[in-house]
Amino acid sequence: MFVNFNPIEGLKLTRYPPTTRYAEVVAPRAFWWWAIQQDPDPLDKIFWEKKYGVQAFKVDSLKNYISEVENLLLEQDINPYADVLSVPSSPKVVRDKVFISYSDEDKDWLEKLQRHLNALSTEVNIDIFNDTDIKPGAKRREEIENAIARAKLAILLVSSNFLSSEVIKNHELPDLLEAAEKEGLTIFWIYVSSCSFKYSPIRDYQAAHDISKPLDRLTQGEQEEMLMKICEKLVDVVNT
Repeated sequence: MFVNFNPIEGLKLTRYPPTTRYAEVVAPRAFWWWAIQQDPDPLDKIFWEKKYGVQAFKVDSLKNYISEVENLLLEQDINPYADVLSVPSSPKVVRDKVFISYSDEDKDWLEKLQRHLNALSTEVNIDIFNDTDIKPGAKRREEIENAIARAKLAILLVSSNFLSSEVIKNHELPDLLEAAEKEGLTIFWIYVSSCSFKYSPIRDYQAAHDISKPLDRLTQGEQEEMLMKICEKLVDVVNT
């Protein structure tokens, strides 16, 4: 166990939970910090010596050492845990996109849906993403993850193709459902063709329309009317 530490006036201590292997000692006035690290590897020691010219020194007990620092600060009437510097949290990502998840085999349904969305976008500002928006040379998985992180609403075109897609099952759907549970993402799923959705996690989410019949069992006119109503509901959610 080694410690890189230089007590100076105004020193403050940050204690980490016992499960962590290090703590930090912070000097707010100088914006310096020293690492208290258990079982450092040789590169850690070399880094500290070359970066700051400080050689690590060995202590018998990290817990005892931190207690000694606490007592030292308290003797100087310094609260070790008051106004401790912390790393600024990353700005919260704004969720303002509509993410469309579909199987490549159902691309014709994507195109039908997009026609209705495009018709609405002339009057309503809707930022829509699907994988056809990924530019050549871009990292596909990274682009999809970023879009999901920005999504306020996700449209799922559900079919047997959708449910059997490895990419959707293992990546897109788990990420979307996690965002729905933890980040308030709204799930809009559309029953495109007959499939066993009752055995899928999406069964817990209300569909965007009456699912007594999948869309492919409706007449063309009924399909168009249903997609129009779905898109109008979507606009209401996006604008809230």
